[in-house]
Amino acid sequence: MTGAELARRVVERHPKLRVILATGYAELPGGEGAGLARLSKPFSQEELNSALALVSASDR
Repeated sequence: MTGAELARRVVERHPKLRVILATGYAELPGGEGAGLARLSKPFSQEELNSALALVSASDR
């Protein structure tokens, strides 16, 4: 199971849970992770803070 698959399953069970997909891949195969907030590795503390702020502010 990939991280994108895990995230999708978790969100299916817990729709209000916000997920950030942290990945080192430039492109995910087969469109995995579509619709998820994404943070590319390596990332800085500032980029992490921005991603957290973005998902915290989003409505589901």
